[in-house]
Amino acid sequence: MKKKPLFTLLFATLTVFMVGCLDSESPVSDNSNPNTVNSETDIYWVSVSEIYTNNPGSEDKPFTLLYFTDDSCADGLLMDFYTFTDETVIGIINQNYNPARISTSDDSLIAFYDSTMTGNELFQLYNLVGVPSFLILDSENRYYRRIQAGYYPAEEFGQILSEAAQ
Repeated sequence: MKKKPLFTLLFATLTVFMVGCLDSESPVSDNSNPNTVNSETDIYWVSVSEIYTNNPGSEDKPFTLLYFTDDSCADGLLMDFYTFTDETVIGIINQNYNPARISTSDDSLIAFYDSTMTGNELFQLYNLVGVPSFLILDSENRYYRRIQAGYYPAEEFGQILSEAAQ
């Protein structure tokens, strides 16, 4: 008999938490204008289409970081709130990477070489499992390194990105 009220309370608490997460805004924005981005406090996220069609900044930044996430409230939000707001991580990314944020739950089409696909289709094309997932591409947009899916504290993620950029 006591299991039913406990289950109801747990379900209600989780529902309130999930609704709160869906309504919250992430501090990581799609900064599409480099003139409005403070390179010390913001990551300059480029569009995926720009990466595959123009190969931006490959002379200055030899790597691309693809950040696959979705609208859920788990590890992706932790990355947004804690890791991608860390000054050291921001510096490493802005110095070495063309970072692109890809939503696997958005149906918007992404230009991918000579075709278009959704973020989820691109996620599947790279055989990724779980979000957030990270791929590092070389200056020719070829697969370079995969970072296992999940949340990474800023210090650990910064170290992974630094090692990959060497």
